[in-house]
Amino acid sequence: MLERTWRADVLNNPQMDEMMMNGQLFIDTVGTHTDAGTNVILYGTSNIDSLKKGLQLQLDSVKVMQQSTVQQTVFTFRKDGVAILQFNGNTDSSKWYFDDQGAIILDEMKEKGVGDKIKMEIVSLSDTALKLNFQENETNSVVTFHPDTK
Repeated sequence: MLERTWRADVLNNPQMDEMMMNGQLFIDTVGTHTDAGTNVILYGTSNIDSLKKGLQLQLDSVKVMQQSTVQQTVFTFRKDGVAILQFNGNTDSSKWYFDDQGAIILDEMKEKGVGDKIKMEIVSLSDTALKLNFQENETNSVVTFHPDTK
């Protein structure tokens, strides 16, 4: 079932979600307990409404870019053991195989002679959805994919 083309749909990352929530909390509360003079010192402006609007636009833009990046991510697992990943306008390939625990290993060294090994645990796999769990640096993400129809 894995050997096909999958398009990402949803990214779940608790650390990123917490960062976004903290950013929204800051926007919602900035300047509420300080006077105009203190706001100028702290934030460079006494116009907190304009500051909040600008910060909200930035946060909303990050959310839109993140979702767009997720939805443009396409994974193709070929029968010949090559995985092709299209991400952010780039295309990369690596060898793929299962380890002894059933996790997917993307092994760039086997494909190109250099690179990383990435381990992704299959959370679930059916003919309509693939959920992969992977860790990058200190963050853990679960990405949901669906068969690509484009």
